[in-house]
Amino acid sequence: MVPALVATVAAGLLVVPLVKKVRPGFVVAGGLLLSAAGYFLVAFGDHGNGPALLLAALLVLCLGVGAAETISNDLILGAAPAEKSGAAAAISETGYEIGSLLGTAILGSILTASYQGNLRLPAGAAEAASAEASAQAGETLAGAVELAQGLPGPLADAVMTAARAAFDSGVHITAAIALVLMAGASVLAAVVLRKVPTAR
Repeated sequence: MVPALVATVAAGLLVVPLVKKVRPGFVVAGGLLLSAAGYFLVAFGDHGNGPALLLAALLVLCLGVGAAETISNDLILGAAPAEKSGAAAAISETGYEIGSLLGTAILGSILTASYQGNLRLPAGAAEAASAEASAQAGETLAGAVELAQGLPGPLADAVMTAARAAFDSGVHITAAIALVLMAGASVLAAVVLRKVPTAR
């Protein structure tokens, strides 16, 4: 997570002088498009070759978030009277936290539902384990890992292959949804903020 944190902070620092030359609305829209590009890598990339692609997607996503969040917060605080800057900052932070929590909850629920709907345990797996272990495997990836640990080698491998495929399908779906949302937000920011002048 450290590289992601560094990417977010670096993007926030780099866009501050940029808004003196480019309208803030376009910088925010660009940041959101960068985040959409990160989701694109996850949605349409091949995850079977290790974590490199996911790490790259995370870095691109964080660069976009750092750029868009920094300038949008600055616009919110700049639009509020000086005596109400504290309240404006609190509202901005609250909105960010609520959006993060709702996004995590909704997309996480979609991911879980996709995993549960796409999991196909291999023949013999349910019979070789307890009903509780089989049920947990059908609920979460962690449950499938626990089920596999109690099975003989070939059957355990088959369970893990099926579980990874089901989970991966959910990741692709949720990333595609996030991609569409980010792209839409980018267009919205560019339109709504198009008349905001460059910083002085």
